[in-house]
Amino acid sequence: MASNPTPNLTAAGNAADTYIFVFDCDKKLRVAYPLKPETVGTDIMSLKDARAGSLIYPDPEGFCKTVKKEPSGVWKQYWWPKPGEKEGSRKISYYLSAKGTPYVVAAGIYDDKATI
Repeated sequence: MASNPTPNLTAAGNAADTYIFVFDCDKKLRVAYPLKPETVGTDIMSLKDARAGSLIYPDPEGFCKTVKKEPSGVWKQYWWPKPGEKEGSRKISYYLSAKGTPYVVAAGIYDDKATI
């Protein structure tokens, strides 16, 4: 996990592949996910990297604390299926705490060349 707020993004990706998602850090749940609303309420401990099979957030409490401490947000990379696909692609997501709430708001891009 990196906290650099300005990664070297060489391409913006396809806008159709970018969406916002939200976690409730008190409950450790996904509370907004527009592509699959039926997954709202998913325990973020269950979210796995599509390539490695490991947990994306093995310590959700620690991850949430890190995001909340970084006023400029946190970047994280992992493998996740693009909308409409089953296979994982490299995704880089930016997480920002919604101050005064338990929420972390995030968005990401799919990019094989960007660095964080």
